Amino acid sequence: MPMIRTMRKQKMLILRETGDTGLVPIRANSLEFECGTHVMYTLSNAGGADKFAESVKGVVAGKTGRHVYTEWYPILEKMGAHHPALNPFSLKENKDCRQKYTKTMCKKSLDILDRTVMVQTNPDFRKEDIDKLIKRIKQAAKKK
Repeated sequence: MPMIRTMRKQKMLILRETGDTGLVPIRANSLEFECGTHVMYTLSNAGGADKFAESVKGVVAGKTGRHVYTEWYPILEKMGAHHPALNPFSLKENKDCRQKYTKTMCKKSLDILDRTVMVQTNPDFRKEDIDKLIKRIKQAAKKK
């Protein structure tokens, strides 16, 4: 079975089997067509998300490094190119564009990311692996 199809099926199974736990999965618009690389749950607070992530061997979305704008140092430091002549922050055409970016400018988004836990699927997981993962998720949900 192709990798993407395998991960989609894993994700749908995990969501189905954990649907009665009280966990809040992020909204999915088309489970049948996404990659299915992660199942994501949004918890009520960041501390709970940290504990849940540790229990299920997941990761908090706000702590994934370069995937979050707070780690985009080229933008935060206005160094958007390898050569100064190509730096969009220095171009006269951009002088009227917003150029002030801070690590705290999207507080609501950062709050959501810090409360969202990503649980990875894997095309190499066997049925037993998924069953164990589902069990960990259910146990962790009881503790949240």
